[in-house]
Amino acid sequence: MQKHPVNSADSLADGLSLCMIVRNEEKNLPKCIHSVKNLVDEIILVDTGSRDRTIEIGRNLGAKVFSLPWTGDFARARNFSLVQATKTWILVLDADETLRSHEHSLIKELISGNLPCEGFYLKLVNYFSNYPDDYTIDAVCRLFKNKPQYRFSGSVHESIAPSIINYQGNSCIRPVEVHIDHRGYLNQSLLKQKSARNINILDLEAANNPTDAYNLYAMGTELFQQGNYEDALTQFRQTLSLSAGSNVTADVYFKMAVCCLELAQYQQGLKILKQGQNIFPDFTGLWYLQGMLEFRQGNYQQAARIWQQTLDMGDPPWHRYTFPYGIGTYLSL
Repeated sequence: MQKHPVNSADSLADGLSLCMIVRNEEKNLPKCIHSVKNLVDEIILVDTGSRDRTIEIGRNLGAKVFSLPWTGDFARARNFSLVQATKTWILVLDADETLRSHEHSLIKELISGNLPCEGFYLKLVNYFSNYPDDYTIDAVCRLFKNKPQYRFSGSVHESIAPSIINYQGNSCIRPVEVHIDHRGYLNQSLLKQKSARNINILDLEAANNPTDAYNLYAMGTELFQQGNYEDALTQFRQTLSLSAGSNVTADVYFKMAVCCLELAQYQQGLKILKQGQNIFPDFTGLWYLQGMLEFRQGNYQQAARIWQQTLDMGDPPWHRYTFPYGIGTYLSL
């Protein structure tokens, strides 16, 4: 295993480091790295136990490869990769993600300018089928300054934004129209394996800290993706009781309403949506789901009236909410 001293501001060189953690990604890795080939100045690849040609491919593509035993903690692996970076800015990608080449110039402009910010929210596009408009949009902080104070937290669904915000304040991370295309959800069998792995990790976390709101939210999300809406709803209710006002609250209301829709608990779903709408009046997704709940009950005129309202609202601000693309446009229409 290669070693590198802990980075410090004084020892960093100008430029951009790509930091990745990988395992058995020989099929995805070349496409990911080629998508940033003319953008990044170094590639940090942390392998957590590959049994295929991932390490060989990474080295052939110019990556600095490090090995780290897998301990069931994504944040730990992410942070290990950050320590190896030697450039002033860091870009984080997974092997099943790519950047769009025509947006490279914007990234270069962002990191070479003097904007008073510490990081950027990029537009994560999660594709769920081969239909080009079947995707969700999520804001993720994947481009940020290389500082030892900034570290990931969360064993699953890890995030670095809380660390940066705690150190510099909410306004220090800005949204930018840079897309990360994620196609990992297209492989359903692999998705189920990853979800089962994540649930095992979260079970261990829950045993040590049963009242951790983010852990409950992460568990609810995994169950939600598996179609286990009843247990997911239970997790989300607990999350809401512990984390009202946090950055996941809007998504909790949205997913709870979807669970009620799938479980035919229509009145409960409408009650949940009313609460969410009072807090997040510009979150179009909550109004769209209200129309769905009315429609399922045969209240067609009411559903049509609400969907017309969602059309008037349009899609919600992508940097504030996670939502299926088209909720404020063609889906409602």
